[in-house]
Amino acid sequence: QNLDCTNCITENENLLKCSKCKFVYYCNRQCQREHWETHKHECGNITKLGPNKPTNSMILILRLLLNLNKKNIHGEVWNLNDHIDFLVNHETEKVTDVDFYTPAFLIKNFVGEDLLQGRDLKWIVSVLKIFRCNNFNISSSEMQPIGVGLYPDAAMINHDCSPNSIPIFHGKNVHIRTLREIQAGEEITVSYVELGQTVWARRNELLENFNFVCQCSRCVSESDEKSITYNRTKEMNGWKCVSSSCIGVVGGGNPEWEKLDIDEFEKFASTQATTPTCNKCGKARDGSKQHLELLKKIAFMRKSQSSDVSLLLETHTLATSILHAHNITLFNLTRDLSKRYIDQKVKFFLLPSLSTQDKLF
Repeated sequence: QNLDCTNCITENENLLKCSKCKFVYYCNRQCQREHWETHKHECGNITKLGPNKPTNSMILILRLLLNLNKKNIHGEVWNLNDHIDFLVNHETEKVTDVDFYTPAFLIKNFVGEDLLQGRDLKWIVSVLKIFRCNNFNISSSEMQPIGVGLYPDAAMINHDCSPNSIPIFHGKNVHIRTLREIQAGEEITVSYVELGQTVWARRNELLENFNFVCQCSRCVSESDEKSITYNRTKEMNGWKCVSSSCIGVVGGGNPEWEKLDIDEFEKFASTQATTPTCNKCGKARDGSKQHLELLKKIAFMRKSQSSDVSLLLETHTLATSILHAHNITLFNLTRDLSKRYIDQKVKFFLLPSLSTQDKLF
């Protein structure tokens, strides 16, 4: 990415671009020299693509091949499971090797026979399947994704929605840092997904990408209507109470409430037998029309990819009037609005306030 040095993965606004391929960027000449041992094998290949840019998988396989050809790390990679036999695509059809042959063919042409050293399309497909379920998103110090990498040891760590550890990146190396005291014999866990989501969103993402329905203690608790944490789940996709002095939530508590598709939510709203009420004071609220108007504004912004701050602010204001303060859609709009203000250096007083060591291949 253009704000991060390809060699040390440090953010820098004054990066130097490779004069030949114009694809990689460096902090300075020193970083360029250090990375040349790798980049000299890919620079010409990238240049041959012309105006097209290589995908992450193309670059990652090329760099994996460089390491495989220099040292015996084959076993470290092939100890990882790909889980592809259990995965389904967006059309709920089983994912098979056929799904990987088109990108594998493109990668083979990009990498070249010299680096492949006799490895065929089937080998590339095997690597792509491993990448699919084991790659890490490399994050900046602000936890923003800036790239991908394969870390065989770290990839062996299992998922939990209340993890006791977190991967922290220092340059190209990942460090697994504990979030709390870990007892002897306790399994080390990390999260595979964004934790600031409802239980249904987390489970759907894990099922789609890793083929398991998470049954961790947090997921079980947040999906249990009798649990004390269930109200927080409702707050993450429900409406605010009509009473300004009440902190209760109206509706929420199931995945239908977080549908961003206009037709789907309209159909869901029309099937509600009674007007939803606040879980604290009992007052009823029918916010369907406002909610649908909000969805239409969000859909318009996504389709038009508008950078108009006033439109985003208008959408955020509408969301604030209907959604609970802990609603994940409101959180995402607030985050986007904050970023837009920062990017455009707009004064912050205009922003509405809210309540409440593994080696890289």
